[in-house]
Amino acid sequence: MAELIGTYLERFDDRLSATAATGSREALELIDETEFDCIVSDYDMPGSDGLQLLEAVRADSPDLPFILFTGRGSEEIASDAISRGVTDYMQKESETEQYQVLAQRISNTVRQHRLSQVATTARENAETILEASPNAIFVTTDGRCVYANPTALDLVSSVSKADVLGSPISTFLHHDHDRDVFRDAQRGDALEQERLSVRDDGEETPVEATTREITWDGNPAVVYILRDITDRIAYEQELGYRQSLLRSTFEASPDGILFTDTERKIMTYNDQFFELWGIPEEVLESGDRKLALEIALDRVADGDAFRQYIESQYQNPEESQHNQVRLRDGTIVDQYSTFALAEDETPLGVVWFYRDITEVKRLEQTQQEAFDRMTDAVYAVDENWDFTFLNERAGRLLRRDTDDLLGENVWTEFPEAVDTDIYDRYHEAVEGNEPVSFELYYDPLETEFEIRAFPSETGLTVYFRDITEQRQTQTELMQSVETLHELYETASDPEMSFEEKQRELLQVGSEYLDLPYGFVTEIAESTQTVVASTGTHELLQPGESCPLDDAYCRRTISTESGLLAVQNSGAEGWSGDPAHERFELETYIGGKIVVEGELYGTVCFASSEPREGGFSEMEWTFVELLSRWLAYELEQREHQSQLEAKNAQLEEFASIVSHDLRNPLSVADGYLELAMEEDDTEHLSKVERAHDRMKGLIDDILTLAREGEIVNEPTRVDLRTLIEGCWENVDTEDARLVVDAEGTVVADESRSAQLLENLVRNAVEHGGRTVTVTVGDLPDGFYLEDDGSGIPEDVRSKLFQPGFSTKEGGTGIGLRVADQIATAHGWDIAATASSTGGARFEITGVERPSETVV
Repeated sequence: MAELIGTYLERFDDRLSATAATGSREALELIDETEFDCIVSDYDMPGSDGLQLLEAVRADSPDLPFILFTGRGSEEIASDAISRGVTDYMQKESETEQYQVLAQRISNTVRQHRLSQVATTARENAETILEASPNAIFVTTDGRCVYANPTALDLVSSVSKADVLGSPISTFLHHDHDRDVFRDAQRGDALEQERLSVRDDGEETPVEATTREITWDGNPAVVYILRDITDRIAYEQELGYRQSLLRSTFEASPDGILFTDTERKIMTYNDQFFELWGIPEEVLESGDRKLALEIALDRVADGDAFRQYIESQYQNPEESQHNQVRLRDGTIVDQYSTFALAEDETPLGVVWFYRDITEVKRLEQTQQEAFDRMTDAVYAVDENWDFTFLNERAGRLLRRDTDDLLGENVWTEFPEAVDTDIYDRYHEAVEGNEPVSFELYYDPLETEFEIRAFPSETGLTVYFRDITEQRQTQTELMQSVETLHELYETASDPEMSFEEKQRELLQVGSEYLDLPYGFVTEIAESTQTVVASTGTHELLQPGESCPLDDAYCRRTISTESGLLAVQNSGAEGWSGDPAHERFELETYIGGKIVVEGELYGTVCFASSEPREGGFSEMEWTFVELLSRWLAYELEQREHQSQLEAKNAQLEEFASIVSHDLRNPLSVADGYLELAMEEDDTEHLSKVERAHDRMKGLIDDILTLAREGEIVNEPTRVDLRTLIEGCWENVDTEDARLVVDAEGTVVADESRSAQLLENLVRNAVEHGGRTVTVTVGDLPDGFYLEDDGSGIPEDVRSKLFQPGFSTKEGGTGIGLRVADQIATAHGWDIAATASSTGGARFEITGVERPSETVV
């Protein structure tokens, strides 16, 4: 029976070659000796049944296609077979046509298995490459993270993966640009080597970022590829592969299947074909192949090619056809067709298989684009050391055409590498099945590389990049760190005066730049005057001046960047220039000093000898930092002078208010008292109230003028004791105080008491004599609220403005004073509504050294 079935299978499909076995033992021996593409087994056999054979096969070959072809058909056997992993199940029938169906199922199963193996290998290669990538990857949709690879998560290790996903990308990436690079990237403007930084628990890691638009799970997305430029490189991107389990029956096939007879009439089809092509079911049921073809031609992008494919299949029944069809809506369909033959090899018709491979093609394209866009070079070799993949950057760094290298042996193409660490470390990785990382200077290419090699079952994947320039930069950076640190230490020394700092920093700059002369100039009315200097140049001493037209600095202040460097003035066209004639300087570097938007002068370093090499980026940065520090210090001195003048004016104003207003008011009070003794009329009482209001205004004005934004040395103050003392100092009538606040605050006790007294007084005046005032804790401060009528929402933002009051006759200064006291402490005060609808004032930003009730 087995041999008979094998004969029929070979007859119905000449691609099949069948080997018969009459029992499980013989079958297993054959399987050990020969590599089969598919096993077809009966259920009843000598020694053991087909399901036992299936288990034995699955133990060694879990993916080998296995079809159970049995005469004992039952739902129980079918269910048991499927649960044990059978690929297909088919019940024997009496007619020989069943062998034609069996042959077709074998062909389909083997083809699907091979496709699965190819997809699995591609996925494993891609996953190996992406998981081994030293780059970090974030993917965003609508600006929020939807994916971050492990290397990316390492950059933000203080944040959990769950918190990363869904967060805006700007939470982790930072930029100092005027433009919004994240918005640009979101709308499709790719970033190329953009300088950004990654925030992690208060620290920032500088990175170079590259972005591209991609499609992620069917949605527009932006991929951020980050490279740590502080020599900590981590890149990994994961490409997801999803593969559904194919069911073994015609109706459950993932392919759209159509069968037409030799007259091209539609005989049968499955649901997948109907859904893929969208041909009305009534047309398919009618078998009208002409109308069905017309509908299909309307859907395909190239109708002539599609029609030619169909004609070619009918004209060549002995050959199978395979190609891809693109539909007008962008869908890509894999098309496979073959003739079905009768026992006598008479053509019965054509079986057409269609599968939507749009997503597969998209993933392949996305994968290739991702590799090509990597900032690192990548190549892969197989177990024979033959190149199997290279991205574009690998070709550029190796200075070879990638197409010429594919399929060639790496040691044959680069024989010089055999005698280097590259050869030894690659073999170490393969033999030990462990990744290796190392740096190496490769003489043939005169390049220093950083290399990471990752072994896999199929060979070795190598990531490498040119770090020659980076190493040079690191050397310069290390040489500059000490100087910049010294600049910082000197500039921040509170014991040194500005003049001492200026002289010290000029000396530091001269030593760092290896230039003997350092000087600071002030420029006014087209004249340059040296105000500080180091070195022995006669014309560059403090007090020396000259016309600006005769100075090197005239060009410095005219540059857009505010910086100018001259390496060799004679060779750079300065001969005959008045500055060169006067000072005879061959080397010069200077920066412009701008104070409050106005030119102040310059800070410069120079030598009478030319400089052999150009100025490095760090040397430019040093001069720029020094010019900015000088500008800042000069601005602070100017601000201090202005503040002192303002304070003098305020003190003069306070004296006028105190003396010139209080004296006439005292005289008016005296005469008013005499007048009221003679005639106590209602009009005189109004005058008395007006005098009292004037006294209150004078007191508030003096408070604003003399103490508004000043606090003494803050101390720890018990909040409960403070509020209870304030309550006693205010006329609260029948109001009630509830203190829910505990612990201490760091504050100026006198000024903070004034703040609370003003808030209490405000609550009583606006809430009524029986109002209840509550003081409670906030996580970073405290609040005071009442159960009065509250503050209208539209006036809350105006409460702290000078002179604004919701009470007739109010001065509006009390809350202004409270706001100034809070600001002087570095606190924030805000008005809102209490839980009962009354007024609530929240004071936040308060230091709470003791435990706070939250």
